[in-house]
Amino acid sequence: MLEDEVREGMQILQKTLVAAKMGFLSPPQFLSKREVVRVVISANVEIDGQMLYRGRNVEFSYEFLSDLPGTPEYQKALETHLKSLAYRLRNPRPSEHVTLSGIPVDVEIEWPFSRARDGRDALFVWASCKLIPAENREAKLTVNITRTLQVIAVPSFVEVITESLVMNAARKAIDAGSVKFYEAGKHPQELQRVTLSTADYDDGSRRFNFAMCDERSIKEFLKRKVYWLGFREGIATTQAWIADPYDAQYLGTTQQRLKQLAQLLAAQGFIHVDSTGDFAFCSEQLLKDADIFEQELSAKLQGTVTRLEHPVGVRDGSTPSAFISYSSHDRGFAQKLAQDLKARNLGVWFDQWEIKVGDSLITKIGKGIRENDFLIVVLSAKSVQSEWVKKELNEAMQKEIREKRVVVLPVLLEACELPPFLSDKRHADFSKNYEAALEELVEAIRSHHRDLAKTNT
Repeated sequence: MLEDEVREGMQILQKTLVAAKMGFLSPPQFLSKREVVRVVISANVEIDGQMLYRGRNVEFSYEFLSDLPGTPEYQKALETHLKSLAYRLRNPRPSEHVTLSGIPVDVEIEWPFSRARDGRDALFVWASCKLIPAENREAKLTVNITRTLQVIAVPSFVEVITESLVMNAARKAIDAGSVKFYEAGKHPQELQRVTLSTADYDDGSRRFNFAMCDERSIKEFLKRKVYWLGFREGIATTQAWIADPYDAQYLGTTQQRLKQLAQLLAAQGFIHVDSTGDFAFCSEQLLKDADIFEQELSAKLQGTVTRLEHPVGVRDGSTPSAFISYSSHDRGFAQKLAQDLKARNLGVWFDQWEIKVGDSLITKIGKGIRENDFLIVVLSAKSVQSEWVKKELNEAMQKEIREKRVVVLPVLLEACELPPFLSDKRHADFSKNYEAALEELVEAIRSHHRDLAKTNT
């Protein structure tokens, strides 16, 4: 019987908790309507020389628990999941995470994934996001994935494997400005949809696609995490876990690199890192930036979708902005470029951030080219053959001729035959040295924007 199988899985769960020096804080709740078991998993953690008892609500589906006894892969995934949870319980608020846009959020997920009811070949799960510390603001989401992508990108959609994917999809949507927060109790009945997307990588694999951040962006993220999850939830010496695997996936890096960059921040005087290298707390120097961090949250509450230092799609005239034109084959590079430009305080129009399901591609792209100062075209063997790229280039070149200024900025991803009308333009060569080419491109954008500002005045 299913009930017996579930209880057998619960026994394995309890043994795994004991091995991890964790346990149940309260008796399990069997939620038959959703077919999940809800438990509070707890651990004794040492904080500032004191032993504290901390717990977090965790849900396991009947399906996972019933399959757990006979599935070694699930048992290994459970061990990894609980190991991460044990570290996360040392944070004052274990379910709180920080976005790249500097926003602290508490995400609660209602398992398991379910089939879409509108006939689409998709799965979805419900998620609720609360802004911290302004808990009266919330966003209610459905996180979706097509069953086709499920088969390609992940072997199973049980919660211990996919919690990070759902969490990071929500964070990515918040960064892109596609999630709106409402006062508690005033959220529309229709939930906001977030889609898990994948990308093809150079090694031939297909993986879920979140952020591809440079080191500067990751360091800024760590500063805000230590501030919001440490100091803001406790005192100046309250620690936050800076080697969270969820963050590593979200930022496109590794746990080891997070620890290394935290050490660099410590050397620069922004944070203090403990002897393990896993946890950090604020320095006086970091607390001097508290007003900046608080203003970022205030901007979110007022409807601003991005953090002050990393604007996306800013087109107010004071900040240079660029439309990125590229072939879908070069999406990985284009997204990294978009993130890096955003990290340097430039407005960026990137289709994955700007175009939503149901939008007219022609209308949105045309508006994006018209409203941004520049068009960056990623040149590769695929892009010079792309009809979409040709159309975008044609419209941007007409704008360049009409306004008698530089609009099109070519960047070379790989050796290819350049279009004749770009042959006399200097390009930023990313095929040889990415960082050098990026700095050259950033300086060109700012220089041409200064010339544009002078012309307009």
